[in-house]
Amino acid sequence: MAVKVVVITKHFDKRHDNILRKIESLECSDEYRALNFEVMAKRGTKCVVVVSVVV
Repeated sequence: MAVKVVVITKHFDKRHDNILRKIESLECSDEYRALNFEVMAKRGTKCVVVVSVVV
């Protein structure tokens, strides 16, 4: 399942840039980050990140 960060921000009432910063600061391997967090598009200073979730 994939979830756009914008959906996460609305659900948890958090700012988009704070969620992106938290994803970047996760203590995980580059391989894990590349497989589970993918930038889909950039618009100006904002980007759309898709979070892959295994359920």
